[in-house]
Amino acid sequence: MHCASHGEFEQGRPLLEALKEQFPSSKIILTFFSPSGMEHAAWEELTNAAHYLPPDNRKNARQFLDLVQPDLVFFVKYELWYHYLLELDARNIPTILVAANFRTDQVFFRWYGGLYRRMLAFFDLILVQYPESAGLLEKIGIRHCQVCGDPRFERASEIAATPYRNEVLEAFCDEKKVLIAGSTWPPDEALLFRAFSSEMPEDWKLVIVPHELDSGRMKQWVQKWPQTLLYSEAVQSPESVAEARTLIVDKMGLLSRIYRYGTAAFIGGAVGGTGLHNIIEPAAYGLPLLFGKHCDQYPEARQMINAGIAEAIESSEDISSAIKSFEQEDKLKKVRSKAKKLFEVNAGVTKKMLEHLQSKGLLPIKKPTSKIEGSQLI
Repeated sequence: MHCASHGEFEQGRPLLEALKEQFPSSKIILTFFSPSGMEHAAWEELTNAAHYLPPDNRKNARQFLDLVQPDLVFFVKYELWYHYLLELDARNIPTILVAANFRTDQVFFRWYGGLYRRMLAFFDLILVQYPESAGLLEKIGIRHCQVCGDPRFERASEIAATPYRNEVLEAFCDEKKVLIAGSTWPPDEALLFRAFSSEMPEDWKLVIVPHELDSGRMKQWVQKWPQTLLYSEAVQSPESVAEARTLIVDKMGLLSRIYRYGTAAFIGGAVGGTGLHNIIEPAAYGLPLLFGKHCDQYPEARQMINAGIAEAIESSEDISSAIKSFEQEDKLKKVRSKAKKLFEVNAGVTKKMLEHLQSKGLLPIKKPTSKIEGSQLI
């Protein structure tokens, strides 16, 4: 399985777990493009090995496949490597694109996107998240696809149900109302600090988890904004945590679990148009969600706005107004109930994936054909 980064790995993970359970003697090889996956994804117990995928050229593709000799290959979401796909097709190795999501503005649907459309044709099966994606593929003659849903719903549910404690967050929250802002960029942070400096109720606290851990910028925040503390400093001096009003988490890998300490969540990336980050993780805890207006291309955002779980904002006043409404316990209960129903509707994604793999004759996996004796390589 090849994933661009940590986020794509989390989308492919439920399928890998199911395959590992069904075929315990199989060897699973995971490859990444980004250090965020290689260095921060929890892949050790799930796979036999993980590596960076060598750059996409004919020589590397041939050498890599000669070495690994896979029986079945998965690419996750957007990762299309031309020479690898060309060589996999030439060798008749089943290749599947999973958790795919397509939009009208992507290169596949432009007049100059012929090469990218050809890459889609290399796949034996494309498993998409939403019917809209299947419709777009149908228009360009790609019919070997099936709608399965977004596997992030299953993964987020699993994380939310796993016990977790964080003493720093517990001390900071101190039974106060807390807005947890995840994967933020500078435009997001400007709105948040403006809202909390003048417009927010005094009994609310703010946790910011920046998308990029820029130590210089975070230190400027601490100097500029009173009652602001870095997570790394809080670990060393926990006695000062409860008095802080803003906590900046300068450590990777905590966000999906610390949403459980929030009253509401703000998800970054859609204020400045960088790209909306994962809104499914906080929704798994039943939190009301806020994010920027640049969210039209994200089906899960439209789904949550329509369900009454999320709200798109464009100003600090919008944030403060929403936060004041979250002080009503009845509203929070309604959001939790709606979120629960949404996750029930989006359950069973991995099961659907396995069913489609089986219907195409891609499972069960054939007996080992690699030089690595007694093993199978996925």
